[in-house]
Parts: sequence; C-alpha cells; structure tokens
Amino acid sequence: MAEMENSYSGAPSAVQGSVCAALVSAGLGCFVLGLTDVLADASQAMNKAFNIYNPTGALSGETTLAVVLWLVSWFVLERMWTARAPKLGAALGAALAMLLLGLALTFPPIVDVLTGH
Repeated sequence: MAEMENSYSGAPSAVQGSVCAALVSAGLGCFVLGLTDVLADASQAMNKAFNIYNPTGALSGETTLAVVLWLVSWFVLERMWTARAPKLGAALGAALAMLLLGLALTFPPIVDVLTGH
C-alpha cells in the first residue's frame, strides 16, 4: 500500500490568508460598532449623523457603518493576504483584542465613564 505524502510545507497558504482576513475584519467590525456607539452617546451631532432610520435612532447608522467597514476590510485583507498571509496566532490575537474592545465599548458603565455621564 502506497504511503500518502504530507503536502504541508509550513508556508502560509491562500486558505490561511482567507481565514486571517475573515478573523481580523470581523474583529474590526466589532470594534467599529463599539466605537460608534460611544461616539453617538458622547456627541449629539454624531448621534444625529448616525440616525439614518428614525425608529431605531443612531443604532441604524452605527450598525450600517460597522457592517460596511467589516465587508470592505474583509475584501481588502483577503486580496492582500491570499499570497502572503500573516501568522494565524497574530491574526487571532488581533481579532480577539478588537472584539473585546468593541464589546467593552458597548457596556453602559464603560460608556458612561468615557462620555462623562
């Protein structure tokens, strides 16, 4: 019976670049959502600027901006990292850091401290 060859060379693959792009862009989207939440709470002008649908208020613009930046960053990073991917651990660490920061920025006691309420 012929032995199967191990084709893993240790070099980052296009799949790894795609995974890194997805992770980092998702983290960025979460961070942008948290940041826009703080900005909308801190400034009446920003609150009005983010209000693109009255029944939901500023949240409509906050989520729209976060989703658009998530998709654009995913597209750009996918193109950049298909041929030369960063280390998976670094991408995962950056994604988790941005996710945790974004989550913290939506937590009311933290928002109150940052906005002075």
